[in-house]
Order: sequence, then structure tokens, then C-alpha cells
Amino acid sequence: MIIDSVINQAVGKWDSIYQSLNIDVFPKNKHKPCPVCGGRDRFRYDDRNSKGDFICNQCGSGDGINLIERIYHCNAKEAINKVAECLNVSSNHNKTTEKTAVNNIQDNPVCKKVEYLLSIAVMGQSEYLTRKGITFNLPLLDGGKIIAPLLNIHNEYTGAQFIEPNGNKQLMKGTNKKGSFIAVCGKLLTLNGVRPKLGQPINEDFSTITTRAREDIGLQLKSAREVIICEGLATGLTLREFNQDKLIIIALDAGNLIHVAKAIRETNSTVKIVIGADNDAGNNVNTGLNKAIEALECVGGYLAIPDTHYNCDWNDYSAKYGIDETSKAFTQAMREIGLKSEPESNKRVNKGNERLQSNTPANKRADILVSSYNGNLAYNRSIKEAYYLTGKYWRRLAEFELLDKLISIYEDNNIDYSIDNVERVTRLALLKSPLIKEQKQGYIYFDNGAYCVNDMTFTPHSKANYNTSTNGITYHKSAVTKNLVSGAPLFYNYLSKATNQDNNKLMGALAILYIILANRHEWHYFIEVTGAGGTGKSTFSEIARLLVGEVNTADCDIKELERKASTRTALIDKTLLILSDQSQYQGEGDLLKKLSSGDKIDVDPKYKQAHSFKPMAVILAVNNSPMIFRGSDSGIDRRHIRLVFDTVIPASERDPHLLDKIKKELPFIINYLLETFSDDEETVKQLELLKKSDEAEGIKRSNSPIYDFYCYLEIIDTPDGLGIGQKTDNIMRFDPKKFLFHGYDAYYRAMIGGQPRISVPNFKNQLKEIIKSMGQEYSERTLNGSAKTNIIYSSEAETTEWLNEKELYRVNVEISKQNH
Repeated sequence: MIIDSVINQAVGKWDSIYQSLNIDVFPKNKHKPCPVCGGRDRFRYDDRNSKGDFICNQCGSGDGINLIERIYHCNAKEAINKVAECLNVSSNHNKTTEKTAVNNIQDNPVCKKVEYLLSIAVMGQSEYLTRKGITFNLPLLDGGKIIAPLLNIHNEYTGAQFIEPNGNKQLMKGTNKKGSFIAVCGKLLTLNGVRPKLGQPINEDFSTITTRAREDIGLQLKSAREVIICEGLATGLTLREFNQDKLIIIALDAGNLIHVAKAIRETNSTVKIVIGADNDAGNNVNTGLNKAIEALECVGGYLAIPDTHYNCDWNDYSAKYGIDETSKAFTQAMREIGLKSEPESNKRVNKGNERLQSNTPANKRADILVSSYNGNLAYNRSIKEAYYLTGKYWRRLAEFELLDKLISIYEDNNIDYSIDNVERVTRLALLKSPLIKEQKQGYIYFDNGAYCVNDMTFTPHSKANYNTSTNGITYHKSAVTKNLVSGAPLFYNYLSKATNQDNNKLMGALAILYIILANRHEWHYFIEVTGAGGTGKSTFSEIARLLVGEVNTADCDIKELERKASTRTALIDKTLLILSDQSQYQGEGDLLKKLSSGDKIDVDPKYKQAHSFKPMAVILAVNNSPMIFRGSDSGIDRRHIRLVFDTVIPASERDPHLLDKIKKELPFIINYLLETFSDDEETVKQLELLKKSDEAEGIKRSNSPIYDFYCYLEIIDTPDGLGIGQKTDNIMRFDPKKFLFHGYDAYYRAMIGGQPRISVPNFKNQLKEIIKSMGQEYSERTLNGSAKTNIIYSSEAETTEWLNEKELYRVNVEISKQNH
């Protein structure tokens, strides 16, 4: 029947059909108002069987013909006529045969539009590509706008991308982007073998040329040994410069990588797939990296991503380093990504779901959802998050992934459902899932395995480690046969200058990098790097970021973390928290104490239930001005390590490419850190030396009067020393040589000015905490109604003017009264 012919020809073309009929079903696979009943957030167009398929919780489900019938209030024949008009075919028996209608892709209006636009285009050099440093002739429309036609795996034009001379990009109306691509091979884009003169129309008989071009692309895909997939046109043309014997496939954006890769793999099961990914390192989420890995875990292949700490694609890299260096970097960056353990084929997934019936109870439906993950699903009840085992680590699943999985199971088994039902069964499935355990400590999770810092062994990834990420670095164990000077000269020169060639400080800085690499958060240190601008603080923090990986790093503002519990979700599963460029902090530091001590912290994520979790991040603050902590609690002081960079490197001596160069030394640096700091006790000693350095002491003394006063005291074995004393302005009762508080009062008035605004009990408590933080003990006893302590003045204090001159104290008291 010709009616069947129209229906068959409409397969896979429903995006453009709906657009032609002004039926609002987009975006695809997203819930939205129903175009029939108008119900809010109950309709979804998924085109699951390529027949315009949809589902509405109110109206039910159906295909494109059903939807047209409901919207236009017509019968099936009238709906089919409307589809035929959109496809520019007839539903009458006299016009064409079914075979001709199915095979004649020229009847696709989108394809016709693309071919028409290409036929009036002229070949030329785009201003956009010129700015990108690329010389390549492409079809140009009026105003120099690029038209880049899109193909699908069936050799059909599915639309086009327009790129204005200023770089603005848009898709042609009616374009079906999912799984579509731009192919670059030989000298011309998509139109292989066609070389018209520049500035002239491409060809008068364009239909024949484009048909041949599409067929050529299809043949190349089926026979290719290697294809390279990337996101953007400029990136693809750059990769073509040193891969002219390979087919370059441009997917347009990161989200389309997986669809293009799967389509190519279905066409050619043996082809080597390489994804030249964009590095979106400057964003909170590295979309380019994540989507590339996601695609490769589905099809298997190789990842090549620019090794930078900032946003960079391969065109950016070429503009900075040149095409020869880019070619080398592309090869060096390439690493294999194997298939993930979860089956991708719906048929394979649904083999275990054939028992699902419309009357299957919710708890059994939940069991089916859990079993579809083949034992690789786990749930963290503390933070209310699900995790899926990728083969290397437990990846946190977004809520919609579980919902989509269940919807797929329902639709594969023709089971009706509602949003409430899907959400209820999904929640029940999580409660029935195995609980994820705490990540095994004492390991560094590299991309290719786990390194045990205790016995210095390297093993493949294990499900039982429960690691939630890797640092993205491929580890190769090697003996450290060189010293740091010769093994990593650029890194050594940088750190040597930053630490002013102070060996203790240099070793302390290396020890800090070790505990960041090895994630020794259980040592409960809080690290602060301070110094003037240009001393190398930011470079130090970026090296730390390289060691743990961007995905494991959280960049936060401490005041925001203290003020908004919702911002603390950023710390979940992170191993490094960088507090960079903070304005001078003054506060109690309660949250930092919890973070550094390993206590649970409260978090209140948006649209989810509040909960608490135990962070496992090493804290690294990078500030120009030291942080000041008020209060009597010594928790921060006991954990606080200050690394002071005080040598400003002249601007003329700073290398803007230093980090990229140090990256090449990372393999040696990692092995050097692991071998040098293999003894935990020696590493802790090195960190304690840094904590007690003269610079750290100077900062503490300048920021805390009570601590500075403590430095004039000594602790003895028995409480036979100074009394506590009471606050007084009576010069006759004032005796700083007998009472501690009187001594502090005299010190404060002489050294700082004014009367100390602190009560005697608070002074005593803060002094006790300082003594405790220094590893000493405070004791006291009562004698004749007065408290005696185990504190005396040091010999340095005995020589000070403020302790020995009562007249000085009297003058200071009078000045304080006058000012008051």
C-alpha cells in the first residue's frame, strides 16, 4: 500500500515533519507541556522507534500519525496526507512505488534545502577560519557565512551548521543533530573529489555530485581502519593537518559524541575510534573530557585531550604551540578507554526484564531496575546518591539516569507508567541496592590502577576499593635513579626559587605535595600557602591540582561554605579543596576545623533533603594575607601548616608556559614523592618543622597577642609559678611579676595600646588552648585561696620594660582612660 510507503519514508524524519506542521514537541527526551491536552510536564517526545513516538501521562502513548490525528482532529488517512505533504510525496497510487519512495532521499525536505544552499554557495576562505589560523576552502553563503552540511550514518543530509564570520554558530531549521556529523577527508569538506574554482558556484548539476560524495563517505566509514571524532569544525580541520590519511568526523558538540561514536561502531565494528576531545578544564565540570570518556566507554577506543590546566581544544593548542608540537602532543596524549562493564544494547539489557508485567508489584519492579545494572549499582544513604561501577571507579549517577533507565525498561516491555510511579519505584530500587562502602584509604587511584602507599605496590582497579574517581594520570612505576635537580629540573628550579633555596622549606613543600597526591586527609592537616603576588603560590596550587586531577578538585570560597550549606555539595567525593585568592579571613574557623578533623558537615542541597557527609579532601588555602582565627579552640592551630613564599619572581623571569612544561616531568615527580616520603613518621616530622618555622611563628605572633605573650612564658613541672590575678586599674594592686593576667595587661598596653578587651576566664582558656596546641600541659593548684599555675616568665621576659616598669603601666592606664 502507498500509505505504508509514506509511513516507511517518514521513519527517522519526524523532527522535520513536526517542525513543518508547527507541532511543538521539542526538546526531544525532555518532559514538557502536552500539545494535545496542555498538561504541564507530562509529555515527552522520544522518537524511540523512529516513528515520531511520544508518551503523555494523560493522553497515553502513540506514534507520529496518532499525534497528528489528535492535534488536527482528523482521521489516519488525513494525517498521512499531511505527512506526505511534508515529505513532498504523494499518498496516491499513481505517483510512485513504495521502493522508490523509500530509497529516494531527495524527497526529504531537509536534504533538498541543504542541497539547494550548497548549490548557490561559493568556495572560499572564511574569516572565521582565518582568525583560527586555518587555511581551508569551504562553501560560503552571502556575507561569508559557512554552510557545513551534516550527514547521518545512512548517507543522508540531516541539516547543516552555519558559522558567521564572527564565529556565531547555529543549526539550520529542521536539522536533526543527534548522530549526525560533518566529515572531513582529502581536501574538501564532505564533497569529496569536487574541486570547483574559488568564488564560483560549486556545480550546476549538484544532485549527482552530492549523492556521489555521500556514498563516498559511507564507503570510507565502512572500510576505515581509524576515524578521529572531535567536537568543532576548527578542531577537526586542525586535526586533519597531521591526519590527512584518516577520516575526521565532527560531532558539533560534546553531547553528540556518544551518538556519533555509537553509529560509527555499528557501521564498522573493527574501526579504531579516537576522540580528540576538548579540555574544558576552566569550568566547574569538564564536559569535554567527561562526555568523551562516556562515549568511549560505550564503543571502546582512544582518548586524546590537550594536557592543559585551562580551557583548550586542539585548535587552541595548535595556535599556541604550532602544528608540529600539536601532532606530537596528540600522539603522546592518546590513551585507551575500554568498554564499560554495563551492556549498552537495549536488547541485552532487556533479556533479564522479560518477566516484567503490567501487574508486577513495585518492589519487584525495583528489583528488575537494580538487576539491570548487573551488580554494579550501589547507594550512599548518607548523601542520598547512587553510584555505578564503570570498571575503574564508582561514578555518581544523576537522578535522571535512573529514571531514564526505568522508563526504558517499561517501554521495552510495553508497560504504562506515570511520573509518580517511576519516581516511587526508583526510590525503592535505591533502598534495595547494596550500600556503597567508604573509599579504601592509603591508595592513590591512578587512571590505570591503584597504588598502595603503605607497601608501595601497584594493582589493577578493584570494585572493593570503592574509589569514586581517578586522578586521570597513567602511572608507570620506575626507580628514582636521579635527584630532583636532574630528574625534574624545571619543577626544582621553580620550587627552589619559591622557597628561597631554604632546604627545610623546600622539603616541607614537597611533603605537602605528597599528602595531597596520596590524599592523607586522615592526618588532619590544614595547609595555607601565603606570600605576596608573584611568589609562585598559584603555580603551587596548580601543581597540586595536576597531582589529584581536575575532577577531584573543588575550588571554593570559605565564607560561602560557611554561609551557605548548599555550596558544600561541591566537596562530595573530592580529594582536594582549594581556597584560592581569599580576601583576608578573620573568624572562628569552625567549618575548617570540621573539614580538617574529618567530622561530618551539614549540607542542604537545592531540591533535595538536607543531610550530612564526611569530607575526605586535603585543604589548601592560597592567600596573599594570612588567615586569622579567633577564639580559644586550638583545633585549627594544631593542624595549621603555613608555607610562606617570600621571594617575588621578576615578571621578566616568569615563564607563562611553566605549568605545561612541568606536566612533562610529572611521572618523575610522582615517583620521587612516593619514594622520598614512604616513611610516614619522617614525613610528619618534616611537616611539623614547617609548622614551627620562624615565618609561621612570626605570623602567629603578629596575629594573636595572647600567643605572642605566651612566647615570653615557660612551662614548669609543678604549679608553683605565677598566679592568675584579677582585672584591675588600681596601680597599688597591680603586680605583673606575680600574676599572669597583670603581666598580659602590661604587655598589651605597652606593645599594642589600650586595655585588653578580654575577661580573665577567656584569657585563661585561650592560654590553656595555646599551651595544649604546643604539646604541653597546663596545671594549677589553690594556695591560700589563690590559684597558682605551672607558668613562669622566660629570661627574655625578665628583661622587658613592660614587665619591670610600673610607671610605664601607670602612664598607659592614664592614656587609656583619656582615650576612653
